[in-house]
Amino acid sequence: ARQQITNAPGAQRYATVTEDWVAWVDPREDPLRDPYSLCHTDIYGYDRRSGTEHALVSEGDGMHGPTVDGEGPWLAYSDQRSDPYPECDSDQEQSVVALHLPTMTEVRITDWPGFEAEPRVYDRRDGTYGVLFIEEIDYVDAIYRLWDCDLPEP
Repeated sequence: ARQQITNAPGAQRYATVTEDWVAWVDPREDPLRDPYSLCHTDIYGYDRRSGTEHALVSEGDGMHGPTVDGEGPWLAYSDQRSDPYPECDSDQEQSVVALHLPTMTEVRITDWPGFEAEPRVYDRRDGTYGVLFIEEIDYVDAIYRLWDCDLPEP
């Protein structure tokens, strides 16, 4: 069997699947809808229980993404809302933010200046979840640090 998840315009990318949701980065609100530049992206989701599509994270011109990952009740994504210039340049200020899907509560995971990216949510198998991501120290010399942070009980 097969099923189309969305028929929205634009390029839906970086889909992830949790028990109850399919989520992805979506530029449908970007006036240019440039498939090669994810400058005005939101996080959309398809609720697998109800069969309905929803905007999960949508706020003005800030970029949410360009990647999203999920497991269990959590999504995590890079987010530029805290960037002094949140319009597009993904190599500036970027934080990792998580969304607890059952309560639709957002939690900012990183709050320090710099560039953090490529979040991956994982089940710790003890009733808790964590998120792994990289922090860019020096792009030119390719120096990055791997972080493991707790996802809190909402």
